[in-house]
Amino acid sequence: PPSPPEPPPPEPVRKPSPLEVFTSTLSFKGFIEEETGKMVFLKRGEDILIVRKEEMIDGRFLVVDIGEDRITFRDEDTGEVRILNIERD
Repeated sequence: PPSPPEPPPPEPVRKPSPLEVFTSTLSFKGFIEEETGKMVFLKRGEDILIVRKEEMIDGRFLVVDIGEDRITFRDEDTGEVRILNIERD
């Protein structure tokens, strides 16, 4: 009898984008509402980042918007947009 067909090759592993890596390192710690808008506190490793809308992080990632339950970032090098959902404790 003929031999069974070869199994299909495995799917290539997709490397996460720089923006995916960046947002995966962040956790929401809180925010302050001011007249000029929200200031959000994000933890990254041992560091606390304090950011506002339209601020750049690491010279590459723009805070596009800060909503009630999410923060939108854009990678200025690639144009990719990602949303970080805010998990409140």
